Amino acid sequence: MKKLAVLIVIFVLLLSLIPTGSVAFAEDPVYSDVLADLQANEDFDINDYPINQTDFSLNLLQVAEGNDNSLLVYVYQPSAGKYDVHATKIRMSVDGGQNYYDYNLTLLSRNSVFFKYKIDNYVADVSSTVSRTYDVVQIMRPADIALGDTVLDEHNNTITMVNYPVNWTFTAVKHNDSVYYGKEHLDTFTVTDKYCGQLKFRYDDVTESLQHMFGTFYNYSMLHFIAFNTDRPIEDLRGADISYILNTYLYEDTMMEDASETVTSTSSFKSLSATESDSFQGGIFGHKYTWNEIMTKDDFVNNVVTHSSAFFNSQMTESGAADLEGKDWVLCFLVTETQSYYQSSGMNYYEMRTYSWVTDETILQFTVMEHGDLVVYGVVDNYQAGDGIPDNEENYGFNEEWWSNWWDELKGWLKIILIVLGVIALGFFLYLLSPVLRLIWFVFTLPFKAIKRLVGKGKEIYSEQAPRAPSRYRYRR
Repeated sequence: MKKLAVLIVIFVLLLSLIPTGSVAFAEDPVYSDVLADLQANEDFDINDYPINQTDFSLNLLQVAEGNDNSLLVYVYQPSAGKYDVHATKIRMSVDGGQNYYDYNLTLLSRNSVFFKYKIDNYVADVSSTVSRTYDVVQIMRPADIALGDTVLDEHNNTITMVNYPVNWTFTAVKHNDSVYYGKEHLDTFTVTDKYCGQLKFRYDDVTESLQHMFGTFYNYSMLHFIAFNTDRPIEDLRGADISYILNTYLYEDTMMEDASETVTSTSSFKSLSATESDSFQGGIFGHKYTWNEIMTKDDFVNNVVTHSSAFFNSQMTESGAADLEGKDWVLCFLVTETQSYYQSSGMNYYEMRTYSWVTDETILQFTVMEHGDLVVYGVVDNYQAGDGIPDNEENYGFNEEWWSNWWDELKGWLKIILIVLGVIALGFFLYLLSPVLRLIWFVFTLPFKAIKRLVGKGKEIYSEQAPRAPSRYRYRR
């Protein structure tokens, strides 16, 4: 124990790092027994890890570097491999938490409840004396209804991968031909409520007719999005990285060859930004949709989905509104097209149909503005896919509701206009009648003027005939 303490002190002085735990792993062959590796740490107690064959969780114990430059993970699985449960993926960053990716795992060794996996396609620099960091967000296994997993949620989304949070930063450093490990807590976000959906964008009738004339036409396009909440509020989401599987179906048929059907699946990655936007134009006379890659749910519903004009209408379906209820953010990451083509020339013809759908949608990381700085966080999230049913309804043609609302609004303006015109007309009419009105006023006031004159003359006569009162005062010269 004293020797181990001295080595830990040297480790602290070299790296200015205080690890929360230290385990020294001998550079054994990669395929050594997992339990033997773990017992190299004298603080390891097998009794702390009981068997529970109803618990199918994954609990990451340690990340370690192998002597062949591999990166290994040691996992406690209480079910002891019942139903052949294995971890298949791990989410981590190896560049100081700037970029998070999912890596596949290959099983190397198992012993009771302990499993050792190799991280595929990663080479560790075990000879370096510089500290290596492994920010591990979560470890995953396939979802299985036999294990009690939810594989089809209340929104009709399919869940293909179950995640178990890790949230530890593991460090490794080489000193005196031995590698020492430490770990500390990793701050992450957890997706608590998630919906994978899609909007259907249809081309207007005129555009579809023109496309039919030339043999090729698009039936519609799909905007794929992820709506979600997190375990703590995000005030200013600036970026998000997601991964997904893009599946494409292709049917081809010609006169010279038999019809063929193929399905291809491609692992895809997309880095989204709140300042990046995209759009879709629904044909020559069609509606134009515009959206940001990152939006609040309210902006998404009110400014992207909901539109109304004289000959077009788009709104959320009742089920789509229920699926988005309570969500805070929406990530718009892909537009796919359903395309058909048919051409005939003489005895020959060519027919093609293709469409795409998305599976295994997961959020890898967020970029958040906090106190004036951009901060990257790993995200705890599952693998999920939508049901392919559009969450919106759109219609081209006479929009009865729009015209009804337009008429109601117009009637209100007409009332105001009629009142203004009435006031103007009344003023103009009075202006035209002003000579007549002055004559009527003159005739009406004439008797009163005559009476006034008579009264005035009476006062003058009376004042002339009236005797003068004697003066009471004499003025001396």
